Amino acid sequence: MKTFNETQKAFRIWLMAIIMIGWISFIVFTVWVIQQQLVKHIPVGDKPLPDVGLIIMLSSLNFIFAFFVFLVVKLRLETEINNTGIRYSFLPFIGQRKIDWSEIDSCWVRKYKPIKEYGGWGYRHLFRGRAYNVWGRWGIQIVKKDGRMLLLGTSKKDEAAVVLANLGYNKAYEKK
Repeated sequence: MKTFNETQKAFRIWLMAIIMIGWISFIVFTVWVIQQQLVKHIPVGDKPLPDVGLIIMLSSLNFIFAFFVFLVVKLRLETEINNTGIRYSFLPFIGQRKIDWSEIDSCWVRKYKPIKEYGGWGYRHLFRGRAYNVWGRWGIQIVKKDGRMLLLGTSKKDEAAVVLANLGYNKAYEKK
């Protein structure tokens, strides 16, 4: 029995370059603001923040940039399909979870519209159900017997479809 294994990472050179250019620009701005207001005592802006507030704000925004870099480097979706069920994790946020085949009503590979259907990529929980996706427009759609839906993004649509078909799945869900 062939299994399906995939690890999708959020890391992309072009995305990291955009984030780093933004962060470096913000660091340059931070140094300038600190130079002006804290060293030269020239207030920045029409209604300047007190020095403590300025330090807190600039530190917080730099922390946010650092968090985005951390996410891009660490975020990954791991998916495994085998004869016992489907395992997935969305690290570093959600550890390994398993859905047994006995819990699944239907399961298939489908093309979807990430922004229109789920509001983008990442962990999404909307009226359409939950979605864990990193990149792309293809996913493994799972409809559980209790009616809950889950979409796991994939960049290996053909391989996933073959494994699901071999397990007797990869058929579109038909509302009863």
